Amino acid sequence: MVIENYHFLFRESYFDAPVLSYVPNTKVRLAMNEFFSEEYGHDELLLKALNRIGISRDDLAHTIPLPQTMALCNGLAYWAHNDPLFFFTTLGILEGKDIRQDSFLDAAFRIGIDPEFLRPVKAHSDINLQGEHGSLTRKIFSQIPVVDEETMKRMRTQTYLFVELYDAFYSAVWRHYSTAGEILRRVDHL
Repeated sequence: MVIENYHFLFRESYFDAPVLSYVPNTKVRLAMNEFFSEEYGHDELLLKALNRIGISRDDLAHTIPLPQTMALCNGLAYWAHNDPLFFFTTLGILEGKDIRQDSFLDAAFRIGIDPEFLRPVKAHSDINLQGEHGSLTRKIFSQIPVVDEETMKRMRTQTYLFVELYDAFYSAVWRHYSTAGEILRRVDHL
């Protein structure tokens, strides 16, 4: 999970950058810029965890994410560029809309994974909790006066695709990492 989350966060600018200049609403633009400044560098936190188990930045530079990780990144980048309102609906889910510690951490601590490995992962989770990133979608839409019915229909339709992409991401992580002999998908071995 940490490897694929690293790949995801390493590419976060692909899908956050297009909405940093959101012209229709200054308060939304400022909220997104604040969020991005808090999120920037979270891949480095996860790299610290991976370093703890012997995976270096150079190792990761020579690997590729799972196709489902890239599909999620690419889908989010597409929406950020072409349908920022829909993109904003994904943020609460991606950031943990329930505003509590990530369930991955709960499970990892419960089964006894090295606390030193988990410390940077928890730091990432804590930043999201303290910044109330799970509430970002609500914060954004509280600043948008009206969403017309046609836009709502379009967003509901796209929600199904987003849920499929998100589910495919988690399912692929489970399938690959629970069965792979070699956890890093090195470019030179593909």
